[in-house]
Amino acid sequence: MPVDEGMMKKMIVFIFVITPFFGVAQDFEKGVFNSLVSALRDPASVQSLRLDSDDIVEINPSLVKLINVRSISLSHNQRINLADLFDKLAMLPKLEFLNLSDCHIESLPANISKLSHLKKLMLGNNKLTELPPEMKHLTKLKELIFSQFPDDFRRLTEEQKLRMLSLLPRTKILLTEYAGGTHGHYRLGARTVSVTKTNLWPNK
Repeated sequence: MPVDEGMMKKMIVFIFVITPFFGVAQDFEKGVFNSLVSALRDPASVQSLRLDSDDIVEINPSLVKLINVRSISLSHNQRINLADLFDKLAMLPKLEFLNLSDCHIESLPANISKLSHLKKLMLGNNKLTELPPEMKHLTKLKELIFSQFPDDFRRLTEEQKLRMLSLLPRTKILLTEYAGGTHGHYRLGARTVSVTKTNLWPNK
């Protein structure tokens, strides 16, 4: 049966209009977004935001519109302004998970205390040698992935390690190397800490 030319044009227009609409809807349905631009199309639907390796320095202030986001990953953003970031994240009342691994972090700003709603924090493969005392305000934190470059961590004194761990008495501390799993435990004072098969603590 011959196809009406006018009808064909209408069908083509319909396909081009409806396809991107459905693509966005499926993204929203999953609640997982890989760009802030797409997330802001319907901010209330966002559950998880992944902005890894985006070379972020200061994050867009519109981030605070994601009132239902529970998970944000910002790994491999080595120039990110942490003090600015923490001020904005503090305005996200449902945020529970934050990934800041491989960001070349040498120290954490005091306003990390504002992230009191966090339950899991990933700080793996940075250059931290201490945690700020303000960490003690993260009372809901259940798990801290505190993997460092092994040689840097081994150089810390036991007193330094104990001081870091004592800030978070109710938090499970995992000391894992990059891409490594947990293979054993080490006792430090009253704390039992998980370590990897490549021991991050000096042998006694």
